[in-house]
Amino acid sequence: MTKGYIIGLININNKNEFIEKFAKKIGPFLEKNDGKFLSRATETHALEGRPHDIHVIVEFRDYHRAVELMASNEWNDIQEERRRYSNVSEGTFVLIREGDVLKD
Repeated sequence: MTKGYIIGLININNKNEFIEKFAKKIGPFLEKNDGKFLSRATETHALEGRPHDIHVIVEFRDYHRAVELMASNEWNDIQEERRRYSNVSEGTFVLIREGDVLKD
């Protein structure tokens, strides 16, 4: 089984709404779907690129299960709240497959 990782670099438009409508919902949703936060932090040491308000790394035991999960209505409803209260054009939100391109 190949792991998957969400990398999220997010700039928040409305902190209170972001926390209430998205952040408080996504944790329990991820836990019940085999995802876990490896990091959800505001403090970073940026070397390049633009700064972000929050930086997130989520691990899934199975990349393919994560892809399926991201097609679900529940996932999309929660993500709509993230998009509503963050600046999507200035952020990054990706799912990557575990591996090493030089070895795969």
